[in-house]
Parts: sequence; structure tokens; C-alpha cells
Amino acid sequence: MNAASCYRPVDLQLCQGDILERVPHLYLKDFPGPIRKTTGTGNRIVYELEELAPGAQATAPEEGILVPAHCQITRAMLLTYDCEIDKDRKHRMRVDSAHRVASLTTVARQAMLLQFFRFFARVELDPGIFETAE
Repeated sequence: MNAASCYRPVDLQLCQGDILERVPHLYLKDFPGPIRKTTGTGNRIVYELEELAPGAQATAPEEGILVPAHCQITRAMLLTYDCEIDKDRKHRMRVDSAHRVASLTTVARQAMLLQFFRFFARVELDPGIFETAE
């Protein structure tokens, strides 16, 4: 399979196998501690880490709590296989802010999914599992 046969033009609708740029990836370096909004010098709004008692964990109300997180802006690939990504605006802001640069063809997407499955399942599969009869 050559590289040119792996990609197709980007559709208007999000699709499995879409390759995105400028996607924020958040990760926590430490156990999350809550932060609170307060007013700093010059009437500026600032956030400060709340001190918890040793061994205590923050309780999260239904709307959640603010926690400090590190963010790296990089590329990503859409792996979901259902259409919920188009409907859940509350949790998909990482996808909305990104720029789609390419999409995988059906054959390339199936090959990627096979390798993804093999990586996590640690099993060998018949490489012709996705071949279609013509």
C-alpha cells in the first residue's frame, strides 16, 4: 500500500480516520487538586490551588471542579466508530478547535484499526481479514 492510496479528501462531516491538527491534549502530571477563582493585584482574576488536608481528596459537584492540567497542542486521529462525536458538543471542544488535514481511505482505516486492535489485544490475526471479494 503506497502513501497516496491511504488518504482521501476531507468530508464536511467528521469521520473515523480523520487526521486533525492543532488538537489540545490535556494530561495530569500529579493527582488533581482543585483550583479556585480569586481576585489578585490590580483587580485581575487569578486562579490558585486550594490546599487540602493530607490524604484528603476533592469532592466534585455535578458540574465538576477546575483542576490545573498541562496541555500540548499537536496532531490526532479520530478513532471513534459511532456518530456520537457529532452530537456531544459539551465534550468535543478539542475536535471543534482543530483543523482537519486529511482522512484515511476505507482500506487504510481498516488496516489502522487492525493494527490498533493487535497492539492492545496482543494477538495475531489473519492479515486478509478486511479484504473484500470483487
